[in-house]
Formats: sequence, structure tokens, C-alpha cells
Amino acid sequence: MKDLNQVQLTGRLGADPELKTSSKGMSYCRLNLGVQSSKKQGDSWVDQTDWLNITTFGKTAENLAKQAKKGSQLLVTGTLKAEVREVDGKKQHSTSIMLSDFKLFSQPAAQPQQKKSEEFEDFGDDIPF
Repeated sequence: MKDLNQVQLTGRLGADPELKTSSKGMSYCRLNLGVQSSKKQGDSWVDQTDWLNITTFGKTAENLAKQAKKGSQLLVTGTLKAEVREVDGKKQHSTSIMLSDFKLFSQPAAQPQQKKSEEFEDFGDDIPF
């Protein structure tokens, strides 16, 4: 049997996806997905959020940037990618997700716009006092 490198997660975006173009003309998008879980601490359960680095390319990146925004809940499917970099003579290990597909579950609730305190209502010639 062949090995399988596949991951599926649901979580919320920590920021609006930012679509960029590589020097070779390829569209790509990097984002952070917050995945909540609970762990027992003493007699109670405590919520915690793990922030995962995700990268996607091409049409998937373009569609994600158009459809999702900060707070959007997504189901993401992709593969794990482990990297080792040397910074200041020390090896740094990181793991990220290469996104191949996503499904948008929900958008964050729209915040009602409030009038600024400097704004006033125009009553025309009918002053209400």
C-alpha cells in the first residue's frame, strides 16, 4: 500500500486572504486558519486555538481570495509539507498545509454600520425644535 499524505480541517480565517503573483506569473495565496479544540485543565475544559499556515496556488488561490474573508469558516483539504530552514546557523522546522480544495461554510456576520458622531441628519428647512 502507498503512503497517504492528506489532511482535512475546519477552521476560521485569521485575516482576509491576500492574492499575490509570483515572479513566474503564478497566483498564490498564504493564509492562517484557526482551528479550535478543547483540553482538560484540572476539573474544567479550556478552549484553545491552533493557527496553521496554509498556501494555495492558481485558480484555487484566486477563488479563495474572492470568496473568503477574515472570520470565514472553511473546510480545507490538502497535504502536509515539512520544511527545514537554517537561520543564524540554527535549523528551524516548520509544517504547513498545501491546499488543494476548500469549501466555504459561512461568512462572518456583517457588523452594522454606526453613524459617526460628527454626522448629522439633514432636516432641510424643517428644524425639529
